[in-house]
Amino acid sequence: MDRVLPIALPLLLLASCQGQAAPPKAAAAPPKTVISSARVQGGTLVLSGTYFAPESTVSIAGAIVKPTSTRPQELTIPLAETLGPGTYLVTVTGATPATSDSFSVTIGAAGPPGPSGPPGSSATFPTGYSILGESPTPPKGFSFTGYTVISQGGSIGWTLKAPMPTARFGVSAAVVQGVLYAIGGSKDDGLQGLQTVEAYDIATDTWAAKAPMPTGRSGAGIGVLNGLIYVVGGTLSKDTPTGAFEVYDPATNKWTAKAAIPLPKKGVETAVVKDVLYVIGEFASFASPSGSGAPVVEAYDPATDAWAPKAALPTARTNFSVGVVNNMLYAIGGSADGTLAASEAYDPVTNAWVAKAPMPAPRKGFAVGVINGILYAAGGRSDADLAGSAVSYDPMHDSWSPGLAVPIPVDGAGGCASDEGVLYLVGGTAQGGKVVAGLQAFTPSGPRYYIHRSQ
Repeated sequence: MDRVLPIALPLLLLASCQGQAAPPKAAAAPPKTVISSARVQGGTLVLSGTYFAPESTVSIAGAIVKPTSTRPQELTIPLAETLGPGTYLVTVTGATPATSDSFSVTIGAAGPPGPSGPPGSSATFPTGYSILGESPTPPKGFSFTGYTVISQGGSIGWTLKAPMPTARFGVSAAVVQGVLYAIGGSKDDGLQGLQTVEAYDIATDTWAAKAPMPTGRSGAGIGVLNGLIYVVGGTLSKDTPTGAFEVYDPATNKWTAKAAIPLPKKGVETAVVKDVLYVIGEFASFASPSGSGAPVVEAYDPATDAWAPKAALPTARTNFSVGVVNNMLYAIGGSADGTLAASEAYDPVTNAWVAKAPMPAPRKGFAVGVINGILYAAGGRSDADLAGSAVSYDPMHDSWSPGLAVPIPVDGAGGCASDEGVLYLVGGTAQGGKVVAGLQAFTPSGPRYYIHRSQ
């Protein structure tokens, strides 16, 4: 939660007993600009700190950039197209008289010495730093180095959270500012789409009902752009696809209609890269061959409210999943004539797909989330049975690793990852076809510690 700054009130000149005005007080010094943390979200850099003036000047690697949003405790800055992977110094200058602070941020796979160990291993940080803290704010006598390390201890693995009020599968899930939104879905094999929207407060482990989605549906694609939740396509009922495209604003609890997707689809996979929503594949009819319509890729630009075709997915399939790492889109698993292990990556800059290492075993109907540059896949099923474990993909090594077993194996669950590095598995169908309301949370590592050095 943002800290509320005191509002400066006009200084009133009060008359003394002799009728003379009291001398004015000296103006208070402006707050100091301090950067406490930085995170990269797609093509955007988000800085948090104690004070950013409305007229703040920001530079990355010495080049001046313009923030798209300025708040007292947060700056949102678009990353330049030419800014490749690496570690850069970010400087913010603001207020009058000017105060400034600098912070090192790693963008992409490069940065401080890269991992040379097994997939998912952490980069080593420079030696000579003497303290780890739970906050980017250093203790007295220390300064923050700009480096953090993720502990492998602590409370890791799977935990069960408060279940959804409405049991369902085919639900679309997204996290915005610490709240998980579970949207739509179905209650049974009839695939009658639901308008239901329920919000889970991560901090309090509680659910609340929200404004229903105008078009009830199941298996819809979902993506977050500038704090708004975009929901596209899906199934109205058993064999009725929809091109409906609607946007939910969590701040106002209201829905708005947008330009419909050109080709209605029963189930779609979506991903957001640099403020563009990509809609990938899925089939137009259960009566059609399983791959019918699946290769189609379309991109939606919210600035123009328009759709544009993109390079088709090489492997036609359904029931696959999509994740984004370092602005690359990864399509994995799914089914065609049988269940697939295929993985393919799309580069929006070149509009081209390339083959990647396949999953350890074929899987479909699973959920994904990206945490600290690693893509996690959980739930789903093989041709024969439910998949009981999670697996992870490391793009830097183009390799997969096994993960911990899911407490309740489910097919068709919604999935998303929070900014705090937790993967959520929402609802789904369990053993025997039972539709569940469970919310399962996976933490792949222990807490993040901030590295400080003595002054």
